[in-house]
Amino acid sequence: MNTLFVRRKGFAFVRSRRVAFVLFASAFAFLASCGGGDLGASRLRKAHSGMPRDSVLALLGTGSVTATGGDSSRVVNGFRHQRFLVNAQLMEVIWYREAPGSVSDKITREMETPVVLASDTVAGWGWKYYLADGIKLGLPDPLKALTPVPTAPTAPAATRDSTARRLNVTPQGSTK
Repeated sequence: MNTLFVRRKGFAFVRSRRVAFVLFASAFAFLASCGGGDLGASRLRKAHSGMPRDSVLALLGTGSVTATGGDSSRVVNGFRHQRFLVNAQLMEVIWYREAPGSVSDKITREMETPVVLASDTVAGWGWKYYLADGIKLGLPDPLKALTPVPTAPTAPAATRDSTARRLNVTPQGSTK
């Protein structure tokens, strides 16, 4: 018999260990991808609500996110972090990341996992928490593109000059 499955008393058994391993590995990978697996979940499972900020930073270790100049204040222990004042409460998000990167990189589900702190203690972590409870608390959705703020159109130079003359003011850069 040259089939992958052998039928005995109504049950199908896998004939080859290799096929069984491939089937098991495929099923495991499928279930892991469906579970909304957050990056670093094995490490972050130890984080719990109410855990102090220093303990979380010790749990996370040292990341490899870089920043230069004024952006260096946006990095803590090698992880990107953001602070928000929401309803008179200081909220902080530490973006756990395993791959090297920069604070100028776009935040994605594939690269970062959020750890939300409220008043220096863990409120929750992971994308499921952030997108449900974090956004309800008033944190911005990092996955949505920021829309530029429209600016008021500026008047042409001729109009500015005539307005300035009526007000008896000399516009900058002109000579009278």
